[in-house]
Amino acid sequence: MCEYKGVDLNSVIDRTAKLTAYLMKKHGIPLSHVVPHYHWPRAGMKPSHKACPHFLMDGGKPGPKWAAFKNRVNAHYHRLNAG
Repeated sequence: MCEYKGVDLNSVIDRTAKLTAYLMKKHGIPLSHVVPHYHWPRAGMKPSHKACPHFLMDGGKPGPKWAAFKNRVNAHYHRLNAG
């Protein structure tokens, strides 16, 4: 996802959710394997987990915003499979 001055962040998030759903379908990836960068610790770094994408993190880690993104991904995924 790319964030810059003037970008419609909701549109960026929705396009990313659509791409994620497409890739899930194409490669047989379950929703449980859709994770943010935060998922992987960074050896020797403080903090050890990157709060990324920061606009989908709550207090620097996955929470309700990340859950809402995954719900959006899941909705797009189900639309792809309904057709």
